[in-house]
Amino acid sequence: MKKEIIFRGKSMCDVGFIYGDLIHKRNGLIMIQDENGLGTDVDEETIGQFTGLRDKNGIDIYEGDIVFYSYLDGYCNMQKTKSIVRVECQDFVVSLLKDYNPSISNISDIEVIGNIYDNKTDKQINKMAEDLIVTLETAMLAREAKYDDPCPFVYITKISGMFCANVIQSPKQTQLAKWLRIERGLLIDVYKNCKTSYDEDDNVCDGCDEYDYNIYDNSGHIIYDYDGELGFDNYEDAFEDALKTSLKMITHDNQ
Repeated sequence: MKKEIIFRGKSMCDVGFIYGDLIHKRNGLIMIQDENGLGTDVDEETIGQFTGLRDKNGIDIYEGDIVFYSYLDGYCNMQKTKSIVRVECQDFVVSLLKDYNPSISNISDIEVIGNIYDNKTDKQINKMAEDLIVTLETAMLAREAKYDDPCPFVYITKISGMFCANVIQSPKQTQLAKWLRIERGLLIDVYKNCKTSYDEDDNVCDGCDEYDYNIYDNSGHIIYDYDGELGFDNYEDAFEDALKTSLKMITHDNQ
């Protein structure tokens, strides 16, 4: 089934949400063109993508919506909670407004009850959700490595417009790195690496703009040295790759 690519954003003229295609204008402003071809300038901070899912009342679920839903905890008890929806490629993240049992296995009865743009008190929570949660791939590796610390976020995949029972915890990068250090004895060190020209006369590097990393054990020995031909453009990408490498090492050792 072809995915519906729809966006919404609040009109700069304060007439509520506009729904349709996203258009970037040459002057830097963003507009949304509705199904009738009418384009309206919108506030960039309020733009959200349609998840392709609808709640129990048939309401479309968008990025930035606040949803109320039930989930089955680790003791087979049905619990209810409130969350914020964020889009991540073809999946989306639900960031919880309170802690939950880490062994969530199912969610149901989801209902849109508002959005962060009309509910100002929840907007700060959304900022927290943007604080470098790990990717879906890393989250899946963490689950294989038996990571079970409580997380404020989860990845939820979708199947034919329904919520999948496979809910995957998604820790922040720093949260997962702490678990690797304390529980698995693995320490990640990300550093800038000089791979371009070096002026020996001035003792200055002309291109320390790439990042590599090492992984150490409890004794301080390097057990993995990433020194690829192409380094990472930023610290966060190198850190994410180091997390994945560490988790793969754990999974391999457990086999």
